[in-house]
Order: sequence, then structure tokens, then C-alpha cells
Amino acid sequence: MRFVSCRPGWPRSIKLLFSLLFALSTAGVAQAQSSLYEGEVAVTTQSDSERSAMLSQALAQVLIKLSGDVNAPQRPAVRARLPDARLLMQQFRYRQALENVGGQMQQRLYLIAGFDKAGIDALMADTGLPLWAPPRPSPLLWLAIDDGSGARLVSSAQAASLAPLNDAAERRGLSLTFPLLDAEDRTQVSVDDVLSQRGDRLDAAAQRYAARVQLIGKLVRGANGWRSAWQLRERGEAADSWQGSNIDPATLLASAVDRSADALAKRYAVPVFVGEPGRYRIAIDGIEDAEDFSRALGYLRGLGMVRRATPLAARDARLLLAVELAGSIDGLRHMVALGDVLGDVDEALPREPVPTSFPQGALIDGNQDARFRLQQ
Repeated sequence: MRFVSCRPGWPRSIKLLFSLLFALSTAGVAQAQSSLYEGEVAVTTQSDSERSAMLSQALAQVLIKLSGDVNAPQRPAVRARLPDARLLMQQFRYRQALENVGGQMQQRLYLIAGFDKAGIDALMADTGLPLWAPPRPSPLLWLAIDDGSGARLVSSAQAASLAPLNDAAERRGLSLTFPLLDAEDRTQVSVDDVLSQRGDRLDAAAQRYAARVQLIGKLVRGANGWRSAWQLRERGEAADSWQGSNIDPATLLASAVDRSADALAKRYAVPVFVGEPGRYRIAIDGIEDAEDFSRALGYLRGLGMVRRATPLAARDARLLLAVELAGSIDGLRHMVALGDVLGDVDEALPREPVPTSFPQGALIDGNQDARFRLQQ
């Protein structure tokens, strides 16, 4: 939900605003990105030797998340770098979980390793892996399950019970959204709409959740196991559809997440680290209040190729920033074009040498390398 400032224009003390929102937006981006740079693998002990032995698997999982390519660890250049996992690890922790294994509840132990963002980004650039950078779409999941006693829809209150689905989403770096299925939802969507995959009706209901991506699925139990049918929709169009069958419903749920992640990664994962790293000035129009400032700055800092984004000056509704990129300014344009936060205003602005240090009185109206507009 978007909140609008009750006082138009910028606060008098722009320096104070910059300082405050710099800290707030940095914390928000760090929290949002942290899981993309974490890998989780099953272990039997908390010994140093087993942890060292399993770090390569945790790193491989991170590279799959970030690139969207399940085969990324098999590339020769990437495989040769997996032993670097110990050098790239920043932190680790363990978690225990009670899981159903072959019909028996067992305690399982997992190692969660967090890796250095800059180091991982550099590894991906060196090995030519694409980057599926945040912010990522959060697919809205409409799921109907019929175990033989009648079909029912899965709501957000029941989402935690779908462990195979949630585990697969975490493994691929996706955050799923589940509908509330309250009175408002039920006036627009029925279980039959999901079973028949009525995209038009579900598109209308999805507007409530501001979801540009939807995953529509049905899981039906039969005499010989389970059958499933899925449709992935993006911006009101069917992007992919498929069917499956398996004796184990968990397999069908996990494979649906994997196929969705594969399809989305083909669109959003791009080799943005093209060209020499550089420092640029960019302007963003449409900054009307503190919330707009925080949203624009947080978005830029969340992009994988943006190493640093520093506000320089603001006037009227325009914000000037200095950015340090892991690639060219065209790479930034390409990444911005894939999202819906910023729009490119002018791709033909004059290019002038960027000074080593940006002056406090930097120009706001000219000499930017790129200009964007905040989308409302």
C-alpha cells in the first residue's frame, strides 16, 4: 500500500532526510537480499570438517538462486570456483526441523551459510553467469487441491503447511504470495475458476494483491496417484502451461515452482555485468515526497549491478544520484526496463566525463548519464 505525505514538497533539511532514509533503505534492502546469498544444505553434525565439506553445495545453491539456472554449478568455469566457498562465506548457522521421511518423523539438521555479496557478484561476472536481480516478482498462487473429498482452495492461513512448495520456492529464490480467500476474494473467485484456470477472472482478483505474476494450479488425487495442471500468467497473459502426474504430491508442487522459476529467469536473468565497472550520475524525476525518495533509492540499491548509490542533490521533483556500477550504464538501463519501478526518460542524453569525486553543488538539470522517472 502506498502512503502519500500530507505535506507537499521536500522537507527543509534535505541533508537530514538523506541521512535518515539512507540508513532505513539500506537496512530494508539488506534484509530483502540476504536469503538470495544464503545456501542451505542437510548435514549430520555441526563439526568443522563437515561444514567445510558442504560449503561448496551451499555456494552452488546460491548461484542457482541468483542466476535462475539449475545447471549453473555444472559449467566448467563455475565448477572450478566452487572450492572458493570457504573464502566467500561470511557467516553460518544451523537449524533443526522435524520432517516426514518415508512415513517416519525424523529430526533433520541443516547448515545455512551466508556468502559475501560483492564476492559472489564478482564470481558471477568472472564466470559469465546471468543475474536474476531483485526485486523479483512474487507470484500469487491460486491452488486447488482435491484429495478425493472435494476440491478446496489454499489460503494464506494454510500456506505454512505446504512445506515442499515453500522449500522449493526458497531454494529458487522466489517469494510466493497466497490469497486471503476472505469474503472479498470469494465474491470474485470460486474453486471452479481455479480448477478450470479461468485466467480472466483470476486476473481481476489479482489486482487486489498488485500481482503481475500468477501461478494457477490444481492437484487432484486419482486411483494411481496425483495429477496436476498449471498455468503461469504474467501481466494478464499466459506465459506457460503444463501438466504432470506422480505418486507423490510433494514432487508435483516442487516441480511447479522449479518450472515457474525457470520461465521467469529466462525473462529476467540477464548478463548485466557487461563493460567496465564505472561511476555515473543519474537523475530520477517524479520524487514528490520522502516515500518516493525511499522507494527509488531502495530499488536502486537492491539491483545486483549497483554497488553504491549516493544521493547528491534534489530540487523540485528531481533527485540526482551518484552510482557505482559493476557494468555499463546500458546494463543499468536494461535492468530497469525489466521492472516497473523506474521508466527511462531519455536514452540520448549527452555523455560527459564523470569526475573522480562528485561536488556537493552537482548540476541537477544537465550532464547526467541517464534520467529515469519513478512510476506511480
